[in-house]
Amino acid sequence: MTNYEKIKAMSVEEMAKALCDYYNIDYCVNCPAFNTEGKYTECAIKWLESEADEND
Repeated sequence: MTNYEKIKAMSVEEMAKALCDYYNIDYCVNCPAFNTEGKYTECAIKWLESEADEND
């Protein structure tokens, strides 16, 4: 399995955690989804499930 295939096989939750880990987003105190248990992936999940911007 290639790295690309592994990434494509990730669930939305796994991808959100991977993005947050990669960008070191465990301190996102301004994020409305942040809580004291460190559930910082909620914003990333919302972004991943949103429609893509055609201009990006």
